[in-house]
Amino acid sequence: MIAIVTPVAFATVPRAGTALLVLLMSMSYIAAQISPTHICLSIVVDYFKVSFGSLIKKTIPVLIPFMMIVLGYYFVMLTLM
Repeated sequence: MIAIVTPVAFATVPRAGTALLVLLMSMSYIAAQISPTHICLSIVVDYFKVSFGSLIKKTIPVLIPFMMIVLGYYFVMLTLM
Protein backbone atom coordinates (compact mmCIF):
# COMPACT_ATOMS: atom_id res chain seq x y z
CA MET A 1 0.00 0.00 0.00
CA ILE A 2 2.82 2.40 0.83
CA ALA A 3 4.43 1.78 -2.54
CA ILE A 4 1.17 2.76 -4.26
CA VAL A 5 0.07 5.71 -2.12
CA THR A 6 3.40 7.48 -1.51
CA PRO A 7 4.01 8.54 -5.14
CA VAL A 8 0.41 9.76 -5.38
CA ALA A 9 0.81 11.77 -2.17
CA PHE A 10 4.04 13.34 -3.38
CA ALA A 11 2.46 14.20 -6.74
CA THR A 12 -0.56 15.74 -5.01
CA VAL A 13 1.24 17.84 -2.37
CA PRO A 14 3.70 20.32 -3.88
CA ARG A 15 7.02 20.83 -2.06
CA ALA A 16 6.18 17.90 0.23
CA GLY A 17 9.69 16.52 0.65
CA THR A 18 10.89 14.87 3.80
CA ALA A 19 8.12 16.38 5.93
CA LEU A 20 5.42 14.46 4.07
CA LEU A 21 7.47 11.27 4.10
CA VAL A 22 7.86 11.46 7.88
CA LEU A 23 4.14 12.17 8.30
CA LEU A 24 3.07 9.28 6.06
CA MET A 25 5.42 6.78 7.66
CA SER A 26 4.42 7.81 11.18
CA MET A 27 0.72 7.60 10.42
CA SER A 28 1.18 4.18 8.84
CA TYR A 29 2.95 3.07 12.02
CA ILE A 30 0.02 4.33 14.09
CA ALA A 31 -2.44 2.52 11.83
CA ALA A 32 -0.47 -0.69 12.15
CA GLN A 33 -0.55 -0.48 15.93
CA ILE A 34 -4.36 -0.60 16.03
CA SER A 35 -4.96 -2.85 13.04
CA PRO A 36 -6.57 -6.23 13.70
CA THR A 37 -4.04 -7.76 11.31
CA HIS A 38 -1.12 -6.77 13.55
CA ILE A 39 0.06 -10.11 14.90
CA CYS A 40 1.15 -8.75 18.29
CA LEU A 41 -2.39 -7.64 19.07
CA SER A 42 -3.75 -11.10 18.30
CA ILE A 43 -1.16 -12.68 20.56
CA VAL A 44 -1.93 -10.29 23.42
CA VAL A 45 -5.68 -10.84 23.05
CA ASP A 46 -5.26 -14.62 23.17
CA TYR A 47 -2.63 -14.74 25.90
CA PHE A 48 -4.20 -12.28 28.34
CA LYS A 49 -7.80 -13.23 27.51
CA VAL A 50 -8.92 -9.66 26.86
CA SER A 51 -11.20 -8.35 24.15
CA PHE A 52 -9.77 -6.61 21.13
CA GLY A 53 -11.90 -3.54 21.90
CA SER A 54 -10.49 -3.14 25.40
CA LEU A 55 -6.97 -3.52 24.06
CA ILE A 56 -7.58 -0.75 21.51
CA LYS A 57 -9.09 1.47 24.23
CA LYS A 58 -5.83 1.14 26.15
CA THR A 59 -3.70 1.74 23.06
CA ILE A 60 -5.44 4.89 21.78
CA PRO A 61 -4.35 7.17 24.67
CA VAL A 62 -0.73 6.36 23.85
CA LEU A 63 -1.13 6.90 20.12
CA ILE A 64 -2.96 10.25 20.30
CA PRO A 65 0.00 12.17 21.82
CA PHE A 66 2.29 10.48 19.29
CA MET A 67 0.02 11.64 16.49
CA MET A 68 -0.01 15.21 17.86
CA ILE A 69 3.80 15.23 18.08
CA VAL A 70 4.08 13.95 14.50
CA LEU A 71 1.66 16.58 13.21
CA GLY A 72 3.56 19.30 15.05
CA TYR A 73 6.83 18.03 13.66
CA TYR A 74 5.33 17.98 10.17
CA PHE A 75 4.26 21.63 10.39
CA VAL A 76 7.63 22.67 11.83
CA MET A 77 9.42 20.90 8.99
CA LEU A 78 7.12 22.58 6.45
CA THR A 79 7.92 26.04 7.81
CA LEU A 80 11.65 25.33 7.71
CA MET A 81 11.57 24.18 4.08
